[in-house]
Amino acid sequence: MSKGIFIAIEGIDGAGVTTQAERLQEKLEAYLRREVDSVSASSGPLTHLTKEPTDGPAGGQIRLALSERLELDQQALALFFATDRKDHVETVIKPLLEDGYIVIADRYYLSSYAFQLDAVDGDLEWLRQINSKAITPDLTVLLDVDAATSRKRREQDRLTEE
Repeated sequence: MSKGIFIAIEGIDGAGVTTQAERLQEKLEAYLRREVDSVSASSGPLTHLTKEPTDGPAGGQIRLALSERLELDQQALALFFATDRKDHVETVIKPLLEDGYIVIADRYYLSSYAFQLDAVDGDLEWLRQINSKAITPDLTVLLDVDAATSRKRREQDRLTEE
């Protein structure tokens, strides 16, 4: 493998994005371990699962804002997401792809468009512009669930966390 593959999994809260990203990574890793002759048993992983917001500097600020411990207006939050994504691409995604990994993103820029579009008065062009440094995934999977299913799953998650 000389160049990796970049897969983004997108969907609304409660769509199962994290669950499916984890399952995909598990299945791909197992498949590659069986099928790739040149990989020895002592080799490291061939896949990498990543998530936005990241644990990077901007991602930490986003997490504070989402938990309401930091007050940011919606445009500032969108800029933090774009900043986090640019850092993520440059420091994690691109290097892994260059090393031949299959990188699976649990959310990426389409989530920003979906979650932030209304908050920035429908200015999709502005969202595209601030995310212009994001690379295009080789494959984007959209998990489509209805609002009732999403609500039910989010409520179950809240109860589990308590």
